Amino acid sequence: MLARLMRGSAAIATANGFSKLFALGFIVIAGRLLGPQEYDRLALILSLGAIASTIPATAFPQALLWRIGFVGDRQSRGAVLIAASAGTGILALLVVLVVLALPNIPWLVAAIVLADSAIYLFLNLQQGLLNYRQVALFS
Repeated sequence: MLARLMRGSAAIATANGFSKLFALGFIVIAGRLLGPQEYDRLALILSLGAIASTIPATAFPQALLWRIGFVGDRQSRGAVLIAASAGTGILALLVVLVVLALPNIPWLVAAIVLADSAIYLFLNLQQGLLNYRQVALFS
């Protein structure tokens, strides 16, 4: 069990490292290709999307999935998955409605919230089931 945990942790750490390198490359390329005003707008959209998606991506419904690997039978796992998915969906929609109600906020922020919530739902499910390779692939 410890060896599996170490291999999984190493895979996730490596994937996170590559992810950060790709993000750095994207920022450098975007900064060179876009002018100052367009880059400011891109930075605002990405920052607001990251801030707004924090609630549905890390709230209680997502935390339910962290322990799904320890739930006994298949029916109980299904109930936990449904509760976590529904809770995350409701929170994401509430945040999207708030984002869309604010003036001068691009709709792309709402799309980032929905995508980020779905990705974290998948990642937390895979972590709960100890499928570290899936987590590493999507990190």
